[in-house]
Amino acid sequence: MKNKRKHFLLVASIVILAISLPMTLWCITMVNKLANDRDFPLAGLGCFITAVLYLFSIIMGLIGLYGYMKNKLNLCKIIGYAMTIACVLTMFTLGPYLVFTILPLLFFSILYIVGSSNSFVQIIENKAGNRLKDIFRNLSRR
Repeated sequence: MKNKRKHFLLVASIVILAISLPMTLWCITMVNKLANDRDFPLAGLGCFITAVLYLFSIIMGLIGLYGYMKNKLNLCKIIGYAMTIACVLTMFTLGPYLVFTILPLLFFSILYIVGSSNSFVQIIENKAGNRLKDIFRNLSRR
């Protein structure tokens, strides 16, 4: 099961590295458009913070690849939690623009945490394993 967990980390790290630079540039271009938005005055600031988070996600993706190769999953878990908390705090400034700007980073940060944590995968494995054991016990009694 550890290999499957590490594959989540590898996929999340590669996708984060692939989307971080284009999304950073897109968020920076959105800052100019949202600077004059009267309905959501903090949206420009939120897009700028999101662009900085996408730049930080490059470091997160590289650390994820390093953690995959060297088996340093605790460092990946700490960075993933920090990124997720930063994404959630940034959501309040973006308003309706959060769907296009921060949700991809939040989704892949959560996938990154799943790939680097032990307990989540073990809980799923134990529940599924116990259910399968019960099914096979009931079938063998018949």
